[in-house]
Amino acid sequence: MSTTERLAFGLSRAGYSVRHLVVPIRNPLRALRYFRSKHPFPSVQLWSPVAHLGAMGALDVALARATIRHARALKESEEDVVVLQSMWALPLGAAWKAKRRIFAAIDEFPFVDTSKACEWSDSIFCVSPYVESVLRARHPGKAVWLFPQCGRFASEFSGPRDAIATVVYVGLDHDYVLAPILRGIAGLPVRLLLVGCDSVSAARLFGGRIPPNVEPLGWLQGADFGAAVARAWVGIVPYDSSNPRVIQSNPDKVYDYLLAGLAVVSTPVDALRDVPGVVQAPADRFVNRVRDAVDRFSPSFSETQRAYGAPYSADRFAARFIDMILGVPGA
Repeated sequence: MSTTERLAFGLSRAGYSVRHLVVPIRNPLRALRYFRSKHPFPSVQLWSPVAHLGAMGALDVALARATIRHARALKESEEDVVVLQSMWALPLGAAWKAKRRIFAAIDEFPFVDTSKACEWSDSIFCVSPYVESVLRARHPGKAVWLFPQCGRFASEFSGPRDAIATVVYVGLDHDYVLAPILRGIAGLPVRLLLVGCDSVSAARLFGGRIPPNVEPLGWLQGADFGAAVARAWVGIVPYDSSNPRVIQSNPDKVYDYLLAGLAVVSTPVDALRDVPGVVQAPADRFVNRVRDAVDRFSPSFSETQRAYGAPYSADRFAARFIDMILGVPGA
């Protein structure tokens, strides 16, 4: 789940009325399957025959609003608080007569600060200090809120731990993932789980042959995701620290790792600098830090990591959001 999906889930569990809309796609069957599937809060995949990468057009908006009117438990209201995650969906947000407009500036590097969504919004929230500084410089009169990133819910990570040393990487085979680090970890006497990477992606990362101690699990949802992460001893973030997307990021996987009680090793990411329980190591020392983390892992260490992760759970994130909506100082 993305940050705003976790926020919606947390608000729904706390008893708030939530309407969750996913930007339009061109595949009507996929939209229908999404609509018919069960969600923890009212959620609709919008559809448009002209949907494309980029801003929604007038027809996209008209079809989206028609979908919303006909979707059960989804009705527009002037009392709504609209949280816009994708600036491409701004035309739909602008058409909504909302009580308050919030732009979740969490995915739009490098032009997040110049997006028209910033002007549309009453306030903006972001999850990394870098993006906060950029937004404040560009929009000095705008209310900008830095929210620490969140994970899922602690209760989702309750599965059994592997009996042998296990390392997990959650994510895809993005160009900023340092494949040499994954290859180095596969050379340790550990099991390496890849949650998000299937066998094709794993083969690319490992240059063809996938080592026998590597398990590409593909992308997992719901309880399967939590169970897979909970198997591990160590969770890793093997990113290229110089990549622009990494510079502006605050990886949510870190907080899932902590909530699952894992040791956490990351390459240097500014947003993680002060997060307790996270060890940052440059690429040339990363594998050694993972080896150290495996050696010191224990049940008591795991409980300490869970305690570090507790403030970053989705329910705490939702509570901070409500504080912002209500205007509580220091939220």
